[in-house]
Amino acid sequence: MSIREQRERINLWLYDSKKRVLSTLRIVSFFVSFAAVATIIYRHGFPVTDNEEHQLFVIIQASFAFYILHYFIKFIYDFKPLDFLRRNWFEGLLMLFLIIEAASYHLFDTILISNAISKLGFKSFGRFTNLFLQLYLLVAVGIDLGKQAVRKPKFKIHPSNIFIITFVVIILLGTFLLMLPEMSIQEGSMNFLDAIFTSTSATCVTGLIVVDTSAFFTFKGQFIIMMLMKLGGLNIIAFGASLNIFAKLGLGMRHHSIVEDFMFNESVFSSRGLLVKIITGSIIIELVGALMLFLLVQGSYPTGNNGDAFFFSIFHSISAFNNAGFSILEDGMCGEYGKHLFLVHFVLSAMIFVGALGFDSFFDLFGVSKLRERLNSPWKRPKLGSLLNLYTTVILVIVSALLFLIFEWDNTMKGYRYVDKVITSLFQVISMRTAGFSSVDFHDVTLPMIIATLFFMFIGGASSSTAGGIKTSTFAILALSAYSTIRGKKNIEVFNRTISKDLLFRAFATFLFAISAVLVGIFVLSITEGDILAQADRSFTDLVFEVVSAFSTVGMSTGITSSLSVAGKITIIISMFVGRIGTLTIAFALSKNIKSTNYKYPEEHMLVG
Repeated sequence: MSIREQRERINLWLYDSKKRVLSTLRIVSFFVSFAAVATIIYRHGFPVTDNEEHQLFVIIQASFAFYILHYFIKFIYDFKPLDFLRRNWFEGLLMLFLIIEAASYHLFDTILISNAISKLGFKSFGRFTNLFLQLYLLVAVGIDLGKQAVRKPKFKIHPSNIFIITFVVIILLGTFLLMLPEMSIQEGSMNFLDAIFTSTSATCVTGLIVVDTSAFFTFKGQFIIMMLMKLGGLNIIAFGASLNIFAKLGLGMRHHSIVEDFMFNESVFSSRGLLVKIITGSIIIELVGALMLFLLVQGSYPTGNNGDAFFFSIFHSISAFNNAGFSILEDGMCGEYGKHLFLVHFVLSAMIFVGALGFDSFFDLFGVSKLRERLNSPWKRPKLGSLLNLYTTVILVIVSALLFLIFEWDNTMKGYRYVDKVITSLFQVISMRTAGFSSVDFHDVTLPMIIATLFFMFIGGASSSTAGGIKTSTFAILALSAYSTIRGKKNIEVFNRTISKDLLFRAFATFLFAISAVLVGIFVLSITEGDILAQADRSFTDLVFEVVSAFSTVGMSTGITSSLSVAGKITIIISMFVGRIGTLTIAFALSKNIKSTNYKYPEEHMLVG
């Protein structure tokens, strides 16, 4: 009897019980996942005794065993086992790691990855030895729940609602985790308002803080903030690339043109490949950036510990690439240690620039296949959106750097060497547009530079990037429209291409929406923050700066964030959230209930200006 015939006999024998067994496994898997996640949260979020530690780890080990058994049962019940391995290669690899690490832990009382990291000199990770196995478990839980969730629902969900819901869920989850006792150094836990402020700031990749991240949070709390930044940034840039998922949730073809505002047309119809590129590309860039940062701070980090220097590198790499602006240094980048790390500033600037350029533009401009294609066919060029994003970004960086050099040469950069002034200027202007890192105290910056910073923050970065603001493409279209009007042209032309009226209308809608949101925020703060305005060294400019920074998800501040009233903090939370999701939401809202646009009323002239 051949192997195929034997397999057919096995399939026939398993057929009758397959549906019942797999259904039972799905139900049990849900409860096991809940128990595993609850156990990990309790173990790391609350102080536990040695006896409780042992009991909790037994539950985690039982969860390992279940997921390994679950995988093998699915393998056995699949009628084509080899195809199953190919389809679930990542899950299989994960299960193999789980088996190896579990065997290593029980036989040699060590975890291989943790042991390898310790041998490299990262001793501070020793107390988190078991965390590596639990991270494996969380990934397994995520894969399993994700597969159960990807089913076509009985009702349709509008894409803008999906986008909002995902951010709300991440923010609330982050708030809950940051309020756990083990997340903060002080006794007790973080209060709800400060926790949701921090979670919103991290998820919306803003960087505004009400407490010192380095002094208030433990390693665990800082780790949660780092993961919120990663999830928030990834959620932003992956949203437009997820149309294959949205199709199951009711996304019709009429919505594709709206998503094209965030992902180029060609990308929309190859979303699955682009999503993989986004995830893998972001991880690779962050790892390369972390390695460079580690090499620069190794040996000079304040604690003198390689483990702390490594975590600093990972944290700041993720923070920079996702344009978040969080720092775990005392007083951030303008502290005594951070302000003179000029090579670190240079690396962070490069990562902020790439993150703010957007994956679509980055792949289109610098992707290997695109470069090879243009080398073989010189007449081909990058997409119009990529060119506009790149040229607008470079022009804004050059102009803002020159302004910073002019106004801050003998002010905040007094005593710096020439080369240090240039690096500081570049770092500051690249960061102040999107990220929020600051190596100078913006409370001491000259008023002309404050005004210029407001302008550059409001513009922000490119579409399909982790940056906020109205986006460089919106600004470019508005500027080109004004230029065409002045020159008496009927069409908006750039790079031998014509920009459609639809894009112009969307650009104006985005601009007006942003201006309105900022003005409302400023108006509310002018009412609620009388105590700040009463201080001798504060003015109305501080409130304007705070609102624009929050709405543009930049994170720059003149130092008033922690002094805001309860109403003021709530206003800034709303500004960060609306600034993060507002542009996409308003674009969908404008097209949501329109049945037809195939008509035109008679034109009539009126006075303008």
